[in-house]
Amino acid sequence: MNSKFYICKIMSKSIFLIPVFVFVQHAYAQGIQFADGTSTKMDNTFLTLSSSEDPTIEGSRYLNDTFSRARISLMPSQIYAVRYNVFGDEMEFRGTDNKILALNKNKISAEVTFLDTNITYSLFEYKEDDDLVSRGYFTRLNPTGANIILKKNVVVFLKEKESKTGYDPYRPPMYKKVKDRIYIKLENEMPVLLTQNKRKLSKLFRGREKEIINFLNKERINLSKDKDLIKFSNYLNNL
Repeated sequence: MNSKFYICKIMSKSIFLIPVFVFVQHAYAQGIQFADGTSTKMDNTFLTLSSSEDPTIEGSRYLNDTFSRARISLMPSQIYAVRYNVFGDEMEFRGTDNKILALNKNKISAEVTFLDTNITYSLFEYKEDDDLVSRGYFTRLNPTGANIILKKNVVVFLKEKESKTGYDPYRPPMYKKVKDRIYIKLENEMPVLLTQNKRKLSKLFRGREKEIINFLNKERINLSKDKDLIKFSNYLNNL
């Protein structure tokens, strides 16, 4: 075989292989998986959501409108494109063909960690104000311990408000982010809304009400401040 022809043939193969290698490396580095629910392991992990939205509604139902890189504790080796629908209390995943899927809330031990912020949302069954039981996502103020202080992001929907006099402004329908709600989860109990009333709060600790009140007063615990809530949770976990 002609040596020049042989060398050219090898070079042509090398030139072809290099961009393929770069493409594979690039795709692997990004590592974003589509939540398609096709594998046995992912059976019933994701549910299809309706993606319809009224364009006249202002504001956003999301913590962040864009999808961000996140890991789910059920499949920690994979990275997904995720956004938190605060109003619907759903973790939305970008699926194949631009379908929007939600993490099935039957996976009650699930945790979703957003990699860019390192914030983890944990799924809990909790009691609402009317004692109804719901499932939703919370962030933890204290990362360890059986007694946990939890924060819940809140987005509310405000209906359209017509101008009655012509002087008061018209308000379109909108989603509005409001102050986070604080919950307390005691060992072997569901999270409940943490009341700012110290005496009502102490009633959660049957037989230790006086002890709890004394601590809150002595340490001047402000139940609306994160640092005081962490101090309170540390106290509870050392009782």
